[in-house]
Amino acid sequence: AAAPAVEPNGYTVLVVDDDPNARDLATRILSRLGCRVVVAISADDGWRKLEAEQPDAVVLDIILPGRSGWTLLESMRAHPTYSTMPVIVTSMLDIDSRGQELGVVAHLTKPLSPERMTEVLSAALAGSAHRAAELSVTPTTRRTA
Repeated sequence: AAAPAVEPNGYTVLVVDDDPNARDLATRILSRLGCRVVVAISADDGWRKLEAEQPDAVVLDIILPGRSGWTLLESMRAHPTYSTMPVIVTSMLDIDSRGQELGVVAHLTKPLSPERMTEVLSAALAGSAHRAAELSVTPTTRRTA
């Protein structure tokens, strides 16, 4: 039996990873959340897709062919359009200090945990300024006396 269709949530997430297995896993996790997924296989490809697709968040591998994921992240942070875009870094390396300097939402070590990625991405999208109002997962109603 086919899995039930997931309702699109209106978010686009760019996955930048040269490893097809990691890319497929991230795509499956994000698709289950209802995200539209765009993939890129290098930092340069990632920048092109960033400009073409204007995603809501980026899942970025650090070890890429040619320029590293850090160079893409540095370019994003220097650009007014992408300076505050949520970025989740994935890597087998322990890279917390550099990630914090560049305003990374989270650092997920590979292999990716679907639960952790779901948790981190949901929080990142909920906190992204331009769409925060539209994403109310659990609306709270306050009564004023």
